[in-house]
Amino acid sequence: MNLMTRSQNAHTNFLKSALCQLKGKSHSLITASLLLMATAGTPSFAEDNAAPEKAVARHYTVEMIIFSYEEQDKTLSESWPENVQVELPNAYLKLYRPTDVTPELLAKTEQEVQTRVQTKENGETELIETPVGIVPLSNQQRADLANNRLPDLFYMPEDKMQLIPQRNRLERRKNFRIMFHEAWNMPVYDRANSTPIHIRGGEQYDNLFELEGSINLSVARYLHLDTNLYLREFEASQSSDQTNVPGFSELLSNKNSSTAILPSSNLTPNPSLALLGFRQYRVDTIIPMQQSRRMRSGDLHYIDHPRYGILIQLTPYNAEEEPIALR
Repeated sequence: MNLMTRSQNAHTNFLKSALCQLKGKSHSLITASLLLMATAGTPSFAEDNAAPEKAVARHYTVEMIIFSYEEQDKTLSESWPENVQVELPNAYLKLYRPTDVTPELLAKTEQEVQTRVQTKENGETELIETPVGIVPLSNQQRADLANNRLPDLFYMPEDKMQLIPQRNRLERRKNFRIMFHEAWNMPVYDRANSTPIHIRGGEQYDNLFELEGSINLSVARYLHLDTNLYLREFEASQSSDQTNVPGFSELLSNKNSSTAILPSSNLTPNPSLALLGFRQYRVDTIIPMQQSRRMRSGDLHYIDHPRYGILIQLTPYNAEEEPIALR
């Protein structure tokens, strides 16, 4: 089904012009844990399962902007699949900020697995283990943290980003809204040894983000991007009068609570109510973006979609010659 619309063509023309613009909890405890784990030699799933010894990585700086189209042409309609669910891969990499580094994060060194019994054609059974959940930090990531260097798959500071002019131009247009803009370094493997990266962004409604899903980056003769992203559209819950919830008054009268209930509008997330466990919104529509794109390094690429789009650029870098200090 061809989802391209006249309004989307206008978005595409604008973004093509944008492409032309680009040429060219204790510090001591954490440090001690890092030094111990970095020298322990414990193999991680990221290094030994996802990237076997024969796999050779190429290193890239990845910068990606994901934005939504806020103004839709009312004379045109898109048909989105019903009963879509957000699906994450079995095992995936997570992008971190330096503030995410905790003793609990460092203590996790083994990949979680899910075990199932499989019956062979001859009737014999065997146990199959499938990696699940977030891939633990690799030994290299731990070593970089211990040496005060920004590891792979950690968000880079804004002054290292290259797509700020493109983001600023999008932000000046009222019909675009930035949901995600980040940059990070990473090793990129061939498709057989690549691991998806968890992505989420946009506004948070209750415990859900507007944008969630994963991307997969791999390399052969060309770079390849596979997107498995979902855009959630929310509407206010029918039981919007949260004061009718049993126990609501008692929760508010708790003098030890620092939570203040803020006035809420129809689609403005209220963090205080979310902390109290109240569901203010429900998901009305989930719009998937499942695309594959072949890319060249150094070029800025635009991934098209009727409701949201991606600008992404991968630039080669030398991990040894270009370390970034941890801030």
